[in-house]
Amino acid sequence: MIRLLALLLILPAHAGRIIEVKPDRQGPLQSAIDSIPKGRKSTYTIRLAAGTYREKIAIPAGMPPIALEGSGATTTVISWADSARTTDASGQELGTFRSATMTVEADDLSATGLTIENAFGTGSQAVALRVSGDRCRFRGVTLRSWQDTLLVEKKRQYFEGCTILGHVDFIFGGSAAWFEQCTLVSRGNGYLTAASTPGTAEFGLVFHRCVIQAEAAAKRVFLGRPWQNHPSTCFLECRLPEEIDPAGWDNWRDEEKEKTARYGEYRSSGPGANPDARVSWATRLTDQDAAKVTIDTVLSGWNPVKR
Repeated sequence: MIRLLALLLILPAHAGRIIEVKPDRQGPLQSAIDSIPKGRKSTYTIRLAAGTYREKIAIPAGMPPIALEGSGATTTVISWADSARTTDASGQELGTFRSATMTVEADDLSATGLTIENAFGTGSQAVALRVSGDRCRFRGVTLRSWQDTLLVEKKRQYFEGCTILGHVDFIFGGSAAWFEQCTLVSRGNGYLTAASTPGTAEFGLVFHRCVIQAEAAAKRVFLGRPWQNHPSTCFLECRLPEEIDPAGWDNWRDEEKEKTARYGEYRSSGPGANPDARVSWATRLTDQDAAKVTIDTVLSGWNPVKR
């Protein structure tokens, strides 16, 4: 901690900061985050050396922009193992949201070249990453758990070239989130998505040119099911494996949600692309429909691709 504070003190107030951390038993990553003062505008870059960081990470609202830079998703791993049933110091169960290995409530976080995992295993919700901050970007990041791997809770997020593994509702939440050329790996029977998009939002989860894969244990996989009443999920030009159920979508045992769910596909490919067999309440997007689903429109004018 002393070394981190010294590095911060010698840099001018307007400069970007660079903090380098290595894995040990003292929680170096959370310590680095805690050393960053709130209210600054310049970006703080935290460079993570290769290794496994066995920490539960929280990045609270009000922090300046933070860039987490790992040495590669196969070599830099942030790992914890809480589940929704894990109890806190007062004996209360954490619940799904508090089970997250990493929670990001701050705006303008970026992360590259690392893995965030919840190592709890099967049998309960166990979130790897929970994001509620606005304009958060993830590139080349692996997210790994089983049930409820990634919670994009609200606001806007962007994922590019990421790998996301799970089996039940493993990408879920109410955000407007764009997934560009990501790989989604179903580890068992279940559902890729469970959007809870607000009814006032035009777009929710959008997957563009993504590849869906299925491990050997996955025999029947759905594109999604409605966590709340107005879920919005689109798969645009994605490759689907044969394990995708021909119906595509599930109503979560509630036919009323079929009236308000907003599910769509456009030019799916692969053995799981079966537009004629999809449920009647999902939409096969036309060229004109798909042209309206862009990064700019989905993310309400924020385009993280533009430098």
